[in-house]
Amino acid sequence: MIIPMTKFAFLVYHLDYPVFMEELQKIGLIHVSGRGQHIGEKEKKFLDEINRLKTTISILEKREPSGSFSIVSTDQILDRIDDIIKEKDQLDNQLKKVEKELHDLQPWGNFSVADLKRFSDLGLTIKFFQVPEKRYSEVWIAAYATEEISRANGNVYFVALAEQGVDILLDATEVKAPAFSYSDKQAEYNSIEATINQINSELNAMASGLDFLASEKARIENELEIEKVWSDTLKEADEKVMILEGWAPTEKTPEIVSFAERNGVYFISEEGKLENNPPILLKNNWFARLFEPIGELFSLPIYNEIDLTAFFAPFFMMFFGFCLADAGYGVVLILLATFFKFKVKANMKPLLSLIQWLGLATVIFGIITGTLFGVVLVDVDLGSLNRFKSLVLGSQDLFYLAMMVGAFQILFGMVIKAFNLAKQNTWLHAVSTFGWFSLIVFTIICILLGDKYPAFKTMGTIHLIVSGICGIAIFFFNSPGKNPFINVGLGLWDTYNMLTGLLGDVLSYIRLFALALSGAILGSVYNSLAFGMAPDIPVVKQIVIVLILVIGHSINLFMGGLGALVHPMRLTFVEFYKNANFTGGGISYQPFKKQIIK
Repeated sequence: MIIPMTKFAFLVYHLDYPVFMEELQKIGLIHVSGRGQHIGEKEKKFLDEINRLKTTISILEKREPSGSFSIVSTDQILDRIDDIIKEKDQLDNQLKKVEKELHDLQPWGNFSVADLKRFSDLGLTIKFFQVPEKRYSEVWIAAYATEEISRANGNVYFVALAEQGVDILLDATEVKAPAFSYSDKQAEYNSIEATINQINSELNAMASGLDFLASEKARIENELEIEKVWSDTLKEADEKVMILEGWAPTEKTPEIVSFAERNGVYFISEEGKLENNPPILLKNNWFARLFEPIGELFSLPIYNEIDLTAFFAPFFMMFFGFCLADAGYGVVLILLATFFKFKVKANMKPLLSLIQWLGLATVIFGIITGTLFGVVLVDVDLGSLNRFKSLVLGSQDLFYLAMMVGAFQILFGMVIKAFNLAKQNTWLHAVSTFGWFSLIVFTIICILLGDKYPAFKTMGTIHLIVSGICGIAIFFFNSPGKNPFINVGLGLWDTYNMLTGLLGDVLSYIRLFALALSGAILGSVYNSLAFGMAPDIPVVKQIVIVLILVIGHSINLFMGGLGALVHPMRLTFVEFYKNANFTGGGISYQPFKKQIIK
């Protein structure tokens, strides 16, 4: 649900305003109107400093603090970090280059480049060659003064010596003569590596100042917040009177009143209204709260509409389980989320709780479909559990289930739309939607019961009477207060949209069935590959089987999990939100408060 908001306007004498802002920041309840709309040079400077600090902190957090680092100023650390990171990047590139050169030099061993020049001074030419071992010929030794240097990777590396001006004609690949010796290049490699180690040691020492950097970041963020409030403050009476407007949850009004009385500040307040665009603060139960980040990926609701989080949460959980539909994968998700819950910070734990619930849904649908790590349990002898095999849903059953679940969510969305219209306007505005809902539901009932109960036959008397009543609601109450002819015209347009859109919306839910089926097939394929490709060698066979199973099912779990997130989001944000008449576009409640300095 959306927390009711109250708008406050504070009038403060300009000399008292700095103290007022400091106290207001301490209570941390007021969302200042117009936040972020005015960004001056000072705010830009603060933002640049905060971004630099974030980057620096993220770099140092990956380090193991060691030694000590004398902190002179924040700018000193940031500038030094920038310099050594650039230097380290350059050195890393140089090290890779030298490493490649060492690799190329290795077959030729260690020699002096000066010796090559001495051959030239004596009127001799020395050339370097490589050739596959099978093509290396002893005849070349007699024709030229050749010397084999080494053999590696199926190649022979050798040199040939001849007088200058004499062509050395060999069926081998000539290699450019090395311009440096192996020992010189190894020394260069060691020097670069030592410099990188020094930089790493300095970074590790800097990591001991993480607490200082975090406190500096919080301090600058507080200064930025104060500067934003200054920008959003109205200056009246020759800038002698400061007027600050903001929002706070209505339930916090007593605290705001107490704060104003304590500080001798005059204020006025009024109930939040849609036209004033109040910020949005959601309040849901422990389960629905886990799904709030998913809803926020699309948009927050506007102030006068229904928060859909609690309504799409069970469907989203079910859709995820439907798409992945493997009990084994569900257990893996639950175990991984449970394990990492003990490793992560408190703000990440709700996300892992969500993964646990999604894993549970996957286990349930894995049992319903009879799938465990790609194994179809219907085809396996389960002993005493065989009697439950008849409860497992086949492919056709899953197809129909996906369609039925889709139809139910769409109809549920229409009910929410009706209540949304009633909340935003009057109940008369919801009559047309209730008419559509009743017509569709009663038509489905007639289709299902028509053969057994002739009175409910499709297009029978009862069906036509109900359809007529629903038609009146649809055509004459879709826009209450307008001309009846306009209502009829809008009703015809609404009918066209309903007929063309409803079937497409329901068919969209086939993706649930398709993903469940494809995931099960891929899991089965990996199982077949593991047991079919493993060599019939003791120990090696088991190792190959385990490797293929782990890698294959990890890929399938990742890809299936990704699809199980994306497609339920699509069904929620497109089909469900559309039929629920969700508008969205609300701004998040972000109170002016002091950042905690650690």
